[in-house]
Amino acid sequence: MRRAPFILLGMLVLPMLVATNAAQASDGKLAASAQMLAGPGYNFPEVRRLAKGLSVDIHGCLKSWDWCDVTWRGNRGWVPAAAIDARRNDARVPVKDYGAQLGVPEVTFQLNSYWDANYNHSLWYPDRARFVGQDASYNVQ
Repeated sequence: MRRAPFILLGMLVLPMLVATNAAQASDGKLAASAQMLAGPGYNFPEVRRLAKGLSVDIHGCLKSWDWCDVTWRGNRGWVPAAAIDARRNDARVPVKDYGAQLGVPEVTFQLNSYWDANYNHSLWYPDRARFVGQDASYNVQ
């Protein structure tokens, strides 16, 4: 009986945490067609190709503002920041130039946890060891 209040509290708090996490994604639109990749670099496997004009959720960009972690229709991956525009007032501006001012968070890339969360059913998932340490522009843990 004593656990019931904690279970009820958990049922109320968990949806709020999930909603808060989803709300942190920024609204983006592709200014150019781009490859969505499994990491921040052209050496990573392609998740899919995205056409110009598609709307994406931006989860964050690397400190260098070269690559951004995005989602499109449930597919998550990395896209060059130069290919993404974000909303600023009533206009769209390049994320690469204005991301920090727009509140897009800076993120790091941890290959193992990112791939575990997003690609564990992909054909190239078992080959992830060959991608560790190939590019110093991200943080691998």
